[in-house]
Amino acid sequence: MEFLHTKRGKIAYQYFQSKESRETLVLAHGIGMDMMTWEPMLPYIHHYNVLLFDFRGHGYSDSFNGEFNWRILYDDFFELLGHLSIEHYHIVSHGLGLHFIINLLNDEPEVRSIQSITSIGSLAYYPKKIATKGIEVRKDFVQEHGFSKLADILIPQLIHKRSNENTKLIKNALGRTTEESYFSLFKICINELSTDRLKTINLPILLLSGELDVNYPRELAVMTANYFENSKYYIIPDSSNMIQIEKPVETADFIHKFVQELLTTNKQELSNFDYIKELNHTLSSMLLEGFEKVNPPSSFKVNLLNGFYIEVDGVEVKGKWNQRKVKSIMAYLALNGQVSREKLCDILWFDLPLADALKNVRVALNHIKNIFKGAHLDITEYIEIDHEKLSLKIEVNCDVIHLISMLNQIEKLDEDEDKITEYVKWLDQLYYPIFDDLYDDWILEVRDNLENKIMKVLNFLMGHAEEKGDVEAISHYRSLLGKMGILQNT
Repeated sequence: MEFLHTKRGKIAYQYFQSKESRETLVLAHGIGMDMMTWEPMLPYIHHYNVLLFDFRGHGYSDSFNGEFNWRILYDDFFELLGHLSIEHYHIVSHGLGLHFIINLLNDEPEVRSIQSITSIGSLAYYPKKIATKGIEVRKDFVQEHGFSKLADILIPQLIHKRSNENTKLIKNALGRTTEESYFSLFKICINELSTDRLKTINLPILLLSGELDVNYPRELAVMTANYFENSKYYIIPDSSNMIQIEKPVETADFIHKFVQELLTTNKQELSNFDYIKELNHTLSSMLLEGFEKVNPPSSFKVNLLNGFYIEVDGVEVKGKWNQRKVKSIMAYLALNGQVSREKLCDILWFDLPLADALKNVRVALNHIKNIFKGAHLDITEYIEIDHEKLSLKIEVNCDVIHLISMLNQIEKLDEDEDKITEYVKWLDQLYYPIFDDLYDDWILEVRDNLENKIMKVLNFLMGHAEEKGDVEAISHYRSLLGKMGILQNT
C-alpha cells in the first residue's frame, strides 16, 4: 500500500502494473467499504493494470476536513491519476464508486479519459424517498447500538453465502470508515439522484447485480439500464450485492469479456435504424413517467403576503422563524433564487463590520438548518449552501411572485371588463396590510412597489365604478386603499 500526500491529506492506494495489457482498471469501492473489498477478485484481473484506492473518510485515507462534497473527491481522484500518469482507464465501481463517476461525468463534461464503466451490485438511480427511509433505518440502528455494530445488519444484505473471510472483509472496512463520512456521503448520493444525470452518459456501461440482492432488485436494475444509451446488464446467480466477494471469478470474467469486446468489436450500430430509435425513445418515456409517479418532485411553498409561512410537500415547516432574521433570508431567497453571503450582510447587517455581519449570516444559516432538521427535512434537498452563496435547488411557489405575474398578465388583457373581473378575483384573496410581519428595509421596498401596483389597479377599478355609479364598489375599493395605508385625497 502507498500514499499520495495532497494538501487535503493522504490518499491510500495500490497500483499493480501488468506486462500483458495496456488497459487499466480503476476500482472504486462503495460507501463504508474500502479497497480491501476488491482483494478476492484481484487474482482474476491480473492481466490488466489495476488501481485501487480508498475514498476520503474510508480505509486508510484521511477523512474530510470540514465540508463533504463531490469536488473534494474529484480533486483527490484527478491528483492520484496525474501522480501515476494514468491517462485512460475503465472504471469498475460499487455503490459510492458509481455515484461518484456519474456525477463526475456530469460536473466535468470535458473528461475524456474514461473508456467504460462497470457497476457492481449498485444502481445510479433509486427512488429518493425510499432511499431516505433506508438511511433513517440505519441511523436509528446506529443511535441505539453504535456504528461499530452496523455490519451486523448490513452483512446479511450484502453477502448471501457468508464465510469468516468475506464477513471479516466487510467488518474491517466498516471499522475503518468514520460514521460522519458514511452518512454524509449517503446524503450526497441521495440528493444527486436524478434520471437526467443518467441520460447524459453515453459511455459503454456494464451492469452486474446479484440474483438475491434485496436492496437493488433486478427489476430496478433493468429499468435503470434503459436510461443509459449503451449498456449491458447481467445477473449473477446465487449471490447478493457484493458479487466481487461472493463470485470473484464470474465477476472478473464478465468484466474481461466486456473490456475485450470494446477493444475488438467493430460492428454496425443496429440502433441506427429509425424504428429501433423510436422504440428506445418510447420505452424511455414510459420508464420516466413511471419514475415520476413514484418519486414526484418536492413542492416548496413560501407565503409572504399575508404572514410568513413555509410549506414542504403540503406540510408547514414550523420553527423559531422570528429569530436571527431568518424570515428575511428565506423571503429574499424565495424572491430572487439565490443570494450571496455578502449581499445578506448589506441588506440585513449593514451597520456592522463585515466580519461581524458574516458571523451573523453563519449563525442564521445554522438556525435555518436546525429548523428544517426539526421538521425532519434535509435542507440540502432544497437549498444549496456554500462558502459564498445560497441557491434554491428546486422551484419555489411564492405568493408574491405569483401575484405580480398575474397582475402583469391581467394588465395585458384587451377588454376592460375582462380586466375588472380578474382584478377583483385576485384582490379579494388579499388581506391588508401586506407583509405585515416583515420589517427589513429591502422587503419594505418590495412592499412599496407592490402596493403601487395594487393602488394603480384600485384607482382603475374605482374609475370604472364611478362611471357606472356603483356606490358599493367605490366604497369597497376606498376601504382597501385605507387598509393599505395609502388612501389619498381621492
